[in-house]
Amino acid sequence: MDQESYDQIELARDFVGDRSAFLQDGMKVTLEMHEDTPLGIRLPPNVVLEVIEADPALKGQTAANSFKPAKLANGLKVMVPQFVAAGERIVVDTTEVTYLRRAD
Repeated sequence: MDQESYDQIELARDFVGDRSAFLQDGMKVTLEMHEDTPLGIRLPPNVVLEVIEADPALKGQTAANSFKPAKLANGLKVMVPQFVAAGERIVVDTTEVTYLRRAD
Protein backbone atom coordinates (compact mmCIF):
# COMPACT_ATOMS: atom_id res chain seq x y z
CA MET A 1 0.00 0.00 0.00
CA ASP A 2 1.29 3.46 -0.86
CA GLN A 3 1.90 5.27 2.45
CA GLU A 4 0.79 8.63 1.04
CA SER A 5 -2.16 7.86 -1.24
CA TYR A 6 -3.17 4.52 0.38
CA ASP A 7 -3.43 2.96 -3.09
CA GLN A 8 -3.10 -0.83 -3.07
CA ILE A 9 -0.49 -2.28 -5.44
CA GLU A 10 -0.55 -5.99 -6.22
CA LEU A 11 2.57 -7.77 -7.38
CA ALA A 12 2.97 -11.27 -8.74
CA ARG A 13 4.91 -13.59 -6.40
CA ASP A 14 7.52 -14.25 -9.10
CA PHE A 15 8.19 -10.48 -9.34
CA VAL A 16 9.61 -10.54 -5.82
CA GLY A 17 11.26 -13.92 -6.37
CA ASP A 18 12.78 -16.05 -3.63
CA ARG A 19 12.88 -13.12 -1.24
CA SER A 20 9.06 -13.14 -1.02
CA ALA A 21 9.54 -15.45 1.98
CA PHE A 22 10.78 -12.40 3.92
CA LEU A 23 7.62 -10.34 3.36
CA GLN A 24 5.67 -9.71 6.56
CA ASP A 25 2.44 -7.86 7.37
CA GLY A 26 3.11 -4.16 7.89
CA MET A 27 6.63 -4.35 6.41
CA LYS A 28 7.75 -1.24 4.56
CA VAL A 29 9.41 -1.92 1.20
CA THR A 30 10.54 0.39 -1.55
CA LEU A 31 8.94 -0.23 -4.94
CA GLU A 32 10.63 1.27 -7.98
CA MET A 33 8.12 2.18 -10.67
CA HIS A 34 8.04 3.78 -14.11
CA GLU A 35 4.64 5.23 -14.89
CA ASP A 36 2.38 2.41 -13.59
CA THR A 37 4.81 -0.46 -14.16
CA PRO A 38 6.77 -1.88 -11.21
CA LEU A 39 10.47 -2.29 -12.03
CA GLY A 40 12.03 -3.47 -8.78
CA ILE A 41 11.51 -3.95 -5.08
CA ARG A 42 13.85 -3.31 -2.16
CA LEU A 43 13.26 -5.12 1.12
CA PRO A 44 14.65 -4.02 4.47
CA PRO A 45 18.27 -5.14 4.91
CA ASN A 46 17.32 -7.55 7.70
CA VAL A 47 14.28 -9.09 9.36
CA VAL A 48 13.51 -10.80 12.68
CA LEU A 49 12.28 -14.38 12.36
CA GLU A 50 11.55 -17.22 14.76
CA VAL A 51 13.55 -20.45 14.65
CA ILE A 52 11.04 -23.32 14.57
CA GLU A 53 13.50 -26.23 14.23
CA ALA A 54 17.14 -26.52 15.23
CA ASP A 55 19.29 -29.47 16.14
CA PRO A 56 20.44 -29.51 19.77
CA ALA A 57 23.92 -28.19 20.44
CA LEU A 58 26.56 -30.90 20.31
CA LYS A 59 28.89 -31.27 23.28
CA GLY A 60 32.37 -30.12 22.44
CA GLN A 61 31.17 -27.95 19.54
CA THR A 62 32.10 -24.67 21.20
CA ALA A 63 34.30 -23.32 18.42
CA ALA A 64 33.32 -19.84 17.28
CA ASN A 65 32.80 -20.98 13.67
CA SER A 66 30.64 -24.02 14.46
CA PHE A 67 27.22 -23.75 12.80
CA LYS A 68 24.15 -25.97 12.45
CA PRO A 69 21.07 -25.82 10.18
CA ALA A 70 17.87 -24.22 11.46
CA LYS A 71 14.42 -23.88 9.91
CA LEU A 72 12.70 -20.51 10.25
CA ALA A 73 9.01 -19.63 10.57
CA ASN A 74 8.93 -18.51 6.92
CA GLY A 75 10.15 -21.94 5.75
CA LEU A 76 13.71 -20.92 4.89
CA LYS A 77 16.74 -22.70 6.30
CA VAL A 78 19.84 -20.88 7.51
CA MET A 79 23.01 -21.86 9.31
CA VAL A 80 23.07 -20.63 12.92
CA PRO A 81 25.60 -20.87 15.77
CA GLN A 82 25.39 -23.88 18.09
CA PHE A 83 23.80 -21.86 20.93
CA VAL A 84 20.63 -20.97 18.94
CA ALA A 85 17.63 -23.13 19.85
CA ALA A 86 14.09 -23.60 18.53
CA GLY A 87 11.75 -20.87 19.73
CA GLU A 88 14.37 -18.12 19.64
CA ARG A 89 14.08 -15.07 17.42
CA ILE A 90 17.04 -14.16 15.23
CA VAL A 91 17.97 -11.38 12.82
CA VAL A 92 18.48 -12.58 9.24
CA ASP A 93 20.14 -10.67 6.38
CA THR A 94 17.58 -10.51 3.52
CA THR A 95 20.23 -10.15 0.81
CA GLU A 96 22.57 -12.99 1.76
CA VAL A 97 19.95 -15.08 3.66
CA THR A 98 22.36 -15.48 6.58
CA TYR A 99 22.19 -15.32 10.38
CA LEU A 100 23.33 -11.99 11.82
CA ARG A 101 22.56 -12.14 15.56
CA ARG A 102 19.92 -12.94 18.16
CA ALA A 103 16.99 -10.54 18.20
CA ASP A 104 16.57 -8.24 21.19
